[in-house]
Amino acid sequence: MNNAGTLETQDAADPALPRAAEIAQLIVRARRRLREEGVQFEVPEGVELPAYLDAVLEALYALFFEGYRPAGDAVPRAELCESSLRLVRLLTYTRVTAVPAAFALRALLCFHASRMPARISEDGSFLPISEQDPSRWDRLLLAEAFWCRELAGMGTGRSRFHLETAIAASHALGSISGTPETAPAQQALFQRKRASLAAAARPRPIKRSWAMFREAMKEM
Repeated sequence: MNNAGTLETQDAADPALPRAAEIAQLIVRARRRLREEGVQFEVPEGVELPAYLDAVLEALYALFFEGYRPAGDAVPRAELCESSLRLVRLLTYTRVTAVPAAFALRALLCFHASRMPARISEDGSFLPISEQDPSRWDRLLLAEAFWCRELAGMGTGRSRFHLETAIAASHALGSISGTPETAPAQQALFQRKRASLAAAARPRPIKRSWAMFREAMKEM
């Protein structure tokens, strides 16, 4: 993540070790060993791919939210969000990694990234989605989010990213159209997020979501 995702050494060190210098030394030694042993990087295939890909998706998720929701009073770091979204897009451009979970994560990150222009108030405080001005949301990213959510619905695999994306889509539709979904529907989504992912149901129909989104955008 230090090389590909612009994550600083200190950021990588915080969850694991007390000093960034220790992480920096680990990175230096790892680079040296890879260079000396002439290690070639290859995309895992077959039964090995899912485990590796799941770890990559989780890392990119963490990278995005390190920039989107930094700890304490830290300022949001758009470059981390951009790097994460760029790498997730690359995964969806490659056949072997363009799985439903990757598209679901891409959709989720696009939903959140679309709201970045409206998240900060004039006094520098964060605005909850209910207080944001939807006209300031990035329309291209919203369109990308709904398109990727549709692609994420293909196949049978479901991940926690699907559930979080369903919630983000619900918030987007409700805020843009001015007609939020009913409370029972919202609660059902949150209950499914907390429940076992193995028992999670499919997200609500994509065609209905996309139709609502297009109609709402016409009125903005």
